[in-house]
Amino acid sequence: MRLAFDHEIAQLREEFIAGGGVERLALERAATVATVTFGVAEVLAITAQTAVFGDEARAVMVVAPVLGFGFILSLLVREVLRNRRPHAAPEGWAKLWLGRVGRAAFALARRIGGRPVEGAATTHRATELAISMAAGELFASLPKATRRTLGDVPKIIESLQRDAEALRAHRDTLQESLAEAGDAAEGEQYAEVRELRDQLGDRHREVVSTLERMRLDLLRLHAGAMSVEGVTTQLGMARDVAQEVRRLLEARGELERFLKR
Repeated sequence: MRLAFDHEIAQLREEFIAGGGVERLALERAATVATVTFGVAEVLAITAQTAVFGDEARAVMVVAPVLGFGFILSLLVREVLRNRRPHAAPEGWAKLWLGRVGRAAFALARRIGGRPVEGAATTHRATELAISMAAGELFASLPKATRRTLGDVPKIIESLQRDAEALRAHRDTLQESLAEAGDAAEGEQYAEVRELRDQLGDRHREVVSTLERMRLDLLRLHAGAMSVEGVTTQLGMARDVAQEVRRLLEARGELERFLKR
């Protein structure tokens, strides 16, 4: 869950900054401190109204509305600053579900809930599809002249998506073979299999990262924060990654024959 929150927060922050947004975290923290301070002071002032009499009570009655106005004003400033950052909401949910409250809720759910149902992992595939679809939509919304200049982008995006899916599938196959081998999988004869499994995992993450960089570059191109030449440079790097993936997948054929034996 932490990885999912971190990925979502990082992606939203990149999009916010690429679109020209500025994080005013110091001002937001100051507004939060002011909100808490005015709120506590308001509660104390209201409590004091019932405990004092005479001139002291009249003084408290004058101060209480001022504190209430300061509380509302600082709260509004804080919310406005938070709403400017699209990743503020996931950050709040991450603190909730990854903190004590979330751990307690999940522990309670495990006690009273049924047995978990195991299924095929689709996280990586969903990530690949989501990123490639988003990048394709960004490319399609570019001006016609820019699309002609970057005509290879859709093909490279599609190729990287296929590569990521193939790497994931081959890695899962090797992992299943190692699981079936049991304790023998830790022996020297399976060292090459373990090494290739790790290489496939590393390459998969690299391909997904390359897809994400292309999506962010297209987003920056929309915002005017990047030139067409910069995107072209990324295309060359993406081609290099695709070639390395091809070589790695070809090496898997020999291991398949070994696993069959």
